[in-house]
Amino acid sequence: MKIYRMVLAGYEDYLRAPGVAGRWNSSGKMVLYASQSRSLSCLENIVHRSTEGLLRNFFILVIEVPDTIHIETLEVESMHAGWHLPFNYQPCQLIGDEWINSNRSCLLKVPSAIIHQEFNFLINVKHQDFQRIRSIEKEKFLFDSRLRLQ
Repeated sequence: MKIYRMVLAGYEDYLRAPGVAGRWNSSGKMVLYASQSRSLSCLENIVHRSTEGLLRNFFILVIEVPDTIHIETLEVESMHAGWHLPFNYQPCQLIGDEWINSNRSCLLKVPSAIIHQEFNFLINVKHQDFQRIRSIEKEKFLFDSRLRLQ
C-alpha cells in the first residue's frame, strides 16, 4: 500500500517523527502522520499552516507499506461527538497515546477530521515493523496560487 506525507523542504530524505503534539498524539510521542492520498495530505497542511507557511517549499513523500504489516483501524462511528472540531485534541490524543504505548501495530488508520470518509495513518516509529516501511519517492510540491487561503 502507498500512503503520502507532506514535508517541508529539508526533511524529504528520511522519515523522522518530530515528537510534537498533534490531533492523535501528545507531545513527546514519536509518530508520523500520512494520508491515503496526496490531495488529503495537501488539505491537512492547508488547515494546519498559516498562509505564509504555505509559501514555503514542500515535498510529498510516497511511502510504501508492505501488505504484511498489520494496520489497526479506528472507525469514525466509535468516536465521541465533536472529536473532529478544531483544537478538540485531548480525546483523540488519549486514543492515539494509548495505541502508541501499547505497541500493538505499526500503523493506525484514523478518520480525517476534514473529510470523515477519508483516512490518515499514524506510523509508530518505535514499532519493530517501522524498519520495513520505506519512502520510495519524493515529489516537489507547490500549493497552487489559485487556492484561496484565508
